[in-house]
Parts: sequence; C-alpha cells; structure tokens
Amino acid sequence: MKDSPVSLNCSSDANPASEYSWYKNEILINKEPQLVFSSIQSSDSGEYYCVAENDLGRSTSEYISINVKYGPKNSNISVRPFGEIVEGSSVTLTCSSDANPAANYTWYKGNQTIHHGPEGTIHFTSISSKDKG
Repeated sequence: MKDSPVSLNCSSDANPASEYSWYKNEILINKEPQLVFSSIQSSDSGEYYCVAENDLGRSTSEYISINVKYGPKNSNISVRPFGEIVEGSSVTLTCSSDANPAANYTWYKGNQTIHHGPEGTIHFTSISSKDKG
C-alpha cells in the first residue's frame, strides 16, 4: 500500500563476506544489504533483485515484483464534443483517474445514480433536452 514502510533484505553465505547491490528494472539503485522504503510510492513499483559479490564470485537473487496499491487521484472529466451541445447529436462524457487497482466509476444525475462500473464513459447517441443536468 502507498505510504507503507517496506524493507527488502539481501543475504548470502560467503567467505569472505559479500558486498551487496540492489537493482530496479536492471538499473543499480543501492549498494547496501537492505533496501528501505520509509514511505513507498507508486513510482517505486517495479522488478527488483539483489546481487551478492566477493572476490570469488557473485550470486544473483530471484526477481521480486513490487506493485504499489493506491486510491484514485488526478480525477478528470471531459465532454466530447467540447462547447455547445446540439439536440440529436452524439455526446460522450468521460471520467478518468489514476488508481491501482483501477477505479470503478459512479455517474450521477442530481442525486440519482445513473451508472456504476469499471467503464468511465457514458455515451449519448442522440442527446435530448431530457438529458440536461
């Protein structure tokens, strides 16, 4: 979950002791045995692995996938076509947001629910005055 503390630990059995490196999506990000996220963010999602290495060799860990969950943010609504709406024309309302997992959308007209589900779009094929509001 977003904002949670997360620690990844890398260890190995080696003599002499190993030095450790952490990689995210194949890019070196840390040279410590422990990778600490005091408050994990969506940008921290990705594939991680560690490498233990000494003068006698190296060992690469399995990959671990981090998928940070977070609620909807940056919600936005749009109307197509933009501007004046002519009766009988086709109109699409679209609501979008950034969320993991993907958000469900609830559309209201006044206090009444008119649609609920994973689709963020309502399409009027032939809009009429009864659709205003």
